[in-house]
Amino acid sequence: MDVAAKALPPGTLVTMRRADDTPLGVAMFNPHSLVAARLLDRDAGRAIGRRFFARRLERALRQRPERPRVQERQAAENAQLCSNRLEVQSGTSTPAPCSRARS
Repeated sequence: MDVAAKALPPGTLVTMRRADDTPLGVAMFNPHSLVAARLLDRDAGRAIGRRFFARRLERALRQRPERPRVQERQAAENAQLCSNRLEVQSGTSTPAPCSRARS
């Protein structure tokens, strides 16, 4: 990484280029990270902003399998039961195992 790249603030949008200097895509760059660039889109001219991220999140949510509300409520109740049990057992070296929420 050269001096100019190291001077870029984290989150800067950059055009990534191949060895032959053709654009690879647009990326978010952070010179302080082990993975310095995160490719956001292969279209180097793509506008990256609120709309871009909103569409990405909407697409990701559409691809998630639907979970019935009952399962979500049971999962929340189970998490609360586990939390309460851990608080009660905090004086021991091993907390009691959490059981599944009642149906």
